[in-house]
Amino acid sequence: MSGAYVVVGTVLALALGLAAVLNLVHHRTAIITADRLGLPRSLIRPFGVLLAAGAAGVVIGFVVPWVGLAAAIGVVLYFLVAVAVHVRARAFLPATGFPGAVAFALLAVVVLLVRLQAGV
Repeated sequence: MSGAYVVVGTVLALALGLAAVLNLVHHRTAIITADRLGLPRSLIRPFGVLLAAGAAGVVIGFVVPWVGLAAAIGVVLYFLVAVAVHVRARAFLPATGFPGAVAFALLAVVVLLVRLQAGV
């Protein structure tokens, strides 16, 4: 396992973990973002579960490489959809979470590329 994967994977896992908690506890920011994007509030907790699963998968990937690869692919897809939802809603301002979604997508792509470079 490469040191680069541990570093970027840890950053991604921590960020995903924080986002998961915010969604799972129905934090005000998650509710505001869902409302601004026209998403039903009932999806907030399932999004939190997906984020938590992504964080867990990235961490498990430190020991079981194929799990890390699968998690990285899943997180990339999750945030590509998130960016598309922001674009559909024409919600590009920082208050809508668009910069965060883009940053998460880019970080997930970096983790995926580093995982692939390190070998599965």
